[in-house]
Amino acid sequence: MYWNKRISLKISLTGLLLALMIVFDVWSQLMPFNGFLKFNLSLIFTLTIFQFIGFKWGIFSLITLFLFSPAYSSLGYDIAGLFGTFMQVLTQFVFVMSYLLLNKLFFRRKNQKIKSKNRADLFKIIFAILSTTLIMVAINIFFATPLFFKLFKLSKHYDFIHFSKEYGKFKALFFFIPNYYLGTFVTYFLFNIANLSINSIVIYISNYNINRIAKNIF
Repeated sequence: MYWNKRISLKISLTGLLLALMIVFDVWSQLMPFNGFLKFNLSLIFTLTIFQFIGFKWGIFSLITLFLFSPAYSSLGYDIAGLFGTFMQVLTQFVFVMSYLLLNKLFFRRKNQKIKSKNRADLFKIIFAILSTTLIMVAINIFFATPLFFKLFKLSKHYDFIHFSKEYGKFKALFFFIPNYYLGTFVTYFLFNIANLSINSIVIYISNYNINRIAKNIF
């Protein structure tokens, strides 16, 4: 009976947070960055599901987001739209894994003081932001950007070496920086830092309040 209640509670909480993920994902469609990138605030709820409900439920929520997000995207279920959604989901997954991995390796003590917990949360968030940003910048430079433009039939090449030679036609999307590697690095670095920082401010405030509430209750 107790086990059934726990499962029912997890299903209910996951459903609620998943609904909020989708609402904020829809809202994020109206928050463009430099023309072809969009901020996304659904990461707040993704991390909450992974952190407080469970890993399997977090994976389920990301799969659901991947399946439903194209339904209200301007590109729909076109292959380019699906690829864009995949990159969004991948970014969230890398951030969550970076955060949880650092937590498991270095912050496993349960009886920490509130100040220590808050400092640990801040450190984990900064680590997750930086590691996710660098990983996604590399993926975008060497894989995602050439493929994305190829899927839109704006380029003839899938690989970054040949695409870098066509880059001049698209440099307006990358702050008019003439070098492909520098232009894409600056654009994706700034975007990921900004996007993840906006999400992380809310995550940090939420964790701070949870720690205070837990202290008063227990």
